[in-house]
Amino acid sequence: MSGRPIATLCAPGVRHTSWRWELSAGDDGRTGLNVPLPGLGVQELLEKVSEVDRVHAFSEYTYAVAARNAVVERLLASTWSRVVEPLVRYLGGVAALVVRVPYDLIRLPIATARCSASGESLVHLSAVTVQPIGGAAPLGNDVGQAESAAFRPRLTGPHRPHRWYSNARIHRLDGHQEDIQTLLEEVAVGSSDILLLMGCRTADLLPRIKGRGNSAAVVTLWDVEDRHCEPLGDALVAAIANGLSPGEALRSVQALRSDRPPFEWAGYAAVEAPSSQPLLSTPTELVAR
Repeated sequence: MSGRPIATLCAPGVRHTSWRWELSAGDDGRTGLNVPLPGLGVQELLEKVSEVDRVHAFSEYTYAVAARNAVVERLLASTWSRVVEPLVRYLGGVAALVVRVPYDLIRLPIATARCSASGESLVHLSAVTVQPIGGAAPLGNDVGQAESAAFRPRLTGPHRPHRWYSNARIHRLDGHQEDIQTLLEEVAVGSSDILLLMGCRTADLLPRIKGRGNSAAVVTLWDVEDRHCEPLGDALVAAIANGLSPGEALRSVQALRSDRPPFEWAGYAAVEAPSSQPLLSTPTELVAR
């Protein structure tokens, strides 16, 4: 498969009784494949995301660090075996991949999911860009919102004061999620500009940037720590300034950190608005190998 293929995660419907990947060679919808995901329990994966939300991100006690990394490892391994691995069999080593997922699944770590035994991950295979589709609310405003809010009081100490870095194409916003939400109202973003939202769970802010044309962004899937987020953001700015796309830049930064505990680097995703072209409507059925 050549070019930048598009993999769309499709819910069960009239024609298909289980979740599946709909894989096409590009926006023209040609070379369509259906990759079934039999037995995929989406709710179970969402509950694992909620488990990550309940882990306090900022305690440096050894037991707390080990606990949060164990929770993230379980999420990465489950997402790999149930969602990502069946798709990887058909990619053939493509350098870049667009993944379209429903808004309420946007916080699944598809790009950083990895095999618990071998460590295989899309981070080492393709530069992944996520395109949210359908609906208007991400996970944080739907499944698990009430539960996670009880465990996530506003954190007043761990983040340094919010800041705003901009050059001709890159707009980096650091701080609490609430501060970044406010800053988003002040940033004029062009259709080719890139947003780096370097705070806690900024994937929840995607509806705020949905109307900004085809602007690309890097967002966080769970709470992050400044001591890891700040240098990762610096590396992203440098890589994008050197000509890499957000997906390519994030992949390179995460791959270099992939031997570190996953809580530090796996909770970031490159996202962009989907094109206006229709999705593939008449794919060919295949049986996963």
